[in-house]
Amino acid sequence: MDALRYRPAPVYPGPRQERPGEAPVVIFSNRLYLPVYDQETLIEGFARARAGEPSLRLLLKGAGPGEGRLRLLAESLGLGDSVGFRPRTPSDDVPEDLRGADIFASTALSDGTPVSVLEAMATGLPCICTAVGGIPEWIRNGGNGLLIPPRSPDALAGAILSLARDPERRRALGSEARRTVAEKGDWFSLMARVERDYQDLIENYS
Repeated sequence: MDALRYRPAPVYPGPRQERPGEAPVVIFSNRLYLPVYDQETLIEGFARARAGEPSLRLLLKGAGPGEGRLRLLAESLGLGDSVGFRPRTPSDDVPEDLRGADIFASTALSDGTPVSVLEAMATGLPCICTAVGGIPEWIRNGGNGLLIPPRSPDALAGAILSLARDPERRRALGSEARRTVAEKGDWFSLMARVERDYQDLIENYS
């Protein structure tokens, strides 16, 4: 993870600057592939959260075979313009997309080391993620993000509302998420550590 490239917006150590009266933007950025990422739960949970905060918006960035089905689901739930779909773009565009949001959410059913989550964390976004695969190795529930069970729209809705209504908590979780990635997942820091380890081996065993 390039923590220099994926960094928070310069206005404060978090995602975008708060705009008075404007509800947060929730973003998901990855492949629209339902058997793995289960974005149906994401849209259903968002719809329930929006019932409590009608100005909430959701952005799904990516491409995949599930897009048509997700569009129909959003339409059937009456979400209208509150759900946006943005096509996959070059990786250079991803940091700016993340900096334009306030909360990252992933309802994956399985995941290893989730690059998209690490990108969001490095950008200073508080992340709501399912506690599957390698995600709990990076996100500590209540410490640098929120963990929810898979296939639980209600849990997702509650998590979204808790962060949507508490900008200070969003900033705190996002700042801690950024620190976690900078310490544990930044390529440059990790490579420097590996280089030091090899140098120690050379000096001690030569």
